[in-house]
Amino acid sequence: MILSAHQPAYLPWLGYLERISLSDKFVILDQVQFEKNSFINRNKIKTKEDALWLTIPVNLKNHLEGTIKNTTINTNDKWKIKHWKTIQQNYSKAPFFDFHKDFFEEAYKKKWKTINEVNHFFLKYLLKLFDIKTEILFLSDLNVKKKKNDLIIELCDLFSADVFIFGSQGKNYFSEEKFKKNSIKTLFHKFEYKVYKQLGEKFIPNLSSLDLIMNENPKNLAKYVKKNL
Repeated sequence: MILSAHQPAYLPWLGYLERISLSDKFVILDQVQFEKNSFINRNKIKTKEDALWLTIPVNLKNHLEGTIKNTTINTNDKWKIKHWKTIQQNYSKAPFFDFHKDFFEEAYKKKWKTINEVNHFFLKYLLKLFDIKTEILFLSDLNVKKKKNDLIIELCDLFSADVFIFGSQGKNYFSEEKFKKNSIKTLFHKFEYKVYKQLGEKFIPNLSSLDLIMNENPKNLAKYVKKNL
């Protein structure tokens, strides 16, 4: 059984989706500390000139003592209006904007309390588009208490997983000895970007997957993420 895990992400990039697709189960690490300037509450889209950050304002008071799960968002609707308007301005001429328009228009009218709720809502839509059927679980729903490498090993033990997929930077913090001792094979995911037709002349990689879905036929999206190792 193949397991992977990561913090939640706002409109995640293709590498995030691919790691999910390579796994039998994927754990959203929402019971860990919120990281400022991360992809938890922001991501990049393409404009005529360059890449642009879309950032959800969150309440950071006492965030060092809290978790991602209880990180609340700004209840002011201005950010939702701004995000949808920015998406419209930069993708209204994209080939498949009309296909996704109703979903995003309604999404940015919804009322959310936490960043976790927002991210999971968009993730479910993306997983369906990319035909990814991996089981998604939340760390906050699991009875696990350990941290860092020990947390991952505890999750593998809980689900009887014999393979765990780290991100490409996982080698910088994983303990090879601990995983070998627990008979867990470790893999390090390296996403290979496939160039697709974007709006504009200059191709910009590593954007939110929003950019791809606006430019590519929904029937072809699954080919941009691997489904097995």
